Amino acid sequence: MTERPTYQEALRRTNLLRILAPFDPYVVGTLPLGVARPGSDIDIVCCATDRSSVATLLWEHFRDADDFALYQWSARGRPVVAKFNTSDDQLNAVLRAQEFAV
Repeated sequence: MTERPTYQEALRRTNLLRILAPFDPYVVGTLPLGVARPGSDIDIVCCATDRSSVATLLWEHFRDADDFALYQWSARGRPVVAKFNTSDDQLNAVLRAQEFAV
């Protein structure tokens, strides 16, 4: 079994933050705080004025990823949430995009 890369390396390999750049992504949670446990996922939050555009982008880029799931509620103010793993199990990601009016 190969050693998992750092979360920074996993993000670099997948271009995840570059793909999400239009939505101002930030890595949050245990990893950047240095308190992660083995197998911790990468939590990313994004800001969007249109949740559908985030959902479309996530679907276009990650729908073939292992365990891909995309949740989009119809109620205003609810986030879009995507969860997936890369096929080499080096990236476990949870993304939340919250809609904000401008």
